[in-house]
Amino acid sequence: MTTPEFDYAIVGGGLAGLSLACHLIDTGLDGRRLVVLESRDRYEHDRIWCSWAAADHSFRSCVSHEWSRWSVRLGSRTVVRGSDVQPYRCIPSGRLYDFATSRIGGAEGAQLRMGQTVGGMIEEDDRVRVDLGDGTAVSAGMVFDSRPHFSRSGPRESAEIDWVQDFVGWRVRTSRDAFEPDCATLMDFAASSVDVRFVYVLPFSRREALVESTAFAPATVPTEEHEQAIRAHLLSRSGLSDFEILDRESGAIPMSTREQSMRISARRWRIGTAGGSVKASTGYSFETVQRWSRAAASQLAAGNEPPRSVDRGVRERAMDRMFLAFMQRFPERMPHAFARLFEGVDPDALVRFLSDRSKLRDAIAVARALPAMRMLRAAAGSWRTWMRA
Repeated sequence: MTTPEFDYAIVGGGLAGLSLACHLIDTGLDGRRLVVLESRDRYEHDRIWCSWAAADHSFRSCVSHEWSRWSVRLGSRTVVRGSDVQPYRCIPSGRLYDFATSRIGGAEGAQLRMGQTVGGMIEEDDRVRVDLGDGTAVSAGMVFDSRPHFSRSGPRESAEIDWVQDFVGWRVRTSRDAFEPDCATLMDFAASSVDVRFVYVLPFSRREALVESTAFAPATVPTEEHEQAIRAHLLSRSGLSDFEILDRESGAIPMSTREQSMRISARRWRIGTAGGSVKASTGYSFETVQRWSRAAASQLAAGNEPPRSVDRGVRERAMDRMFLAFMQRFPERMPHAFARLFEGVDPDALVRFLSDRSKLRDAIAVARALPAMRMLRAAAGSWRTWMRA
């Protein structure tokens, strides 16, 4: 049996894989062949991706809602900020999946193969053979692998911080008005001395919203605890004990100071979370995935190698390390720190910082709004080891 040959094989048809495929198509395949190998048999709505509006990307038409105001709550204290220039946007996965599958299906030389489990990969001369679970294989000039990979080994073991952003969300419908549709609640904090917990609310109308319990913690939190937090929030904030659950979502995102290498070899690359796209201090990755995918497609079209890392500089990584070190040592102080951050920094500067697009003056403004000296002291030991490595 002849092994099908492609220029590019993308392993995993989630956000990172579909984003790269769409950007490659947008740039122009010009006779090159592309295959996306996805283990699921079919796509279903399973999550919502959010980010602040920045440069246009392939999925702009998939945005379902946006909010120019957002709030952070700590007990009776509420901080409301906003930006007309950079509203907070959400993309339901179903819309993105439909758009991407249509885009791939309509592009000459591109194909999406569902139900394909990838096994081993063998580099042979100038190509990579990708073995599939059904006993067949494909051959590609370059492979981009989005499957989870998170290395905890290496010489900087003692310097690294490994936490997780763990969440469970319900999209609920109520029988009466319960939500403020023009303001997203990014953080409504709950008291905790061992980790950082809050409820996140995206109101789609006065009677429908995504209500999500989130924990920044050393390990994942039992689902039952998240569900109790969602029910408690709906009861305490809106007086709701009876509502309809329309959809559920859950996940765990690494919040780590470790640098994940994208380039395995000249022909094999990790992408998405596996390639370090997640911002360690916040868990945001959508914009970073789009920026890298756009740059990679442009470089490949010009006959060059893709960028070897996501667009995150030393300053951003240092600030993330400071945040995580302080959170690890003083989790009970983080709600106050986040409230000060949203209250004391210009919204557009704050958005740039949260989205890995900060300028030097943004970082200075963030440092001034936070207990910077305490954070620096908390990070000092980890930082010294990191800088020496």
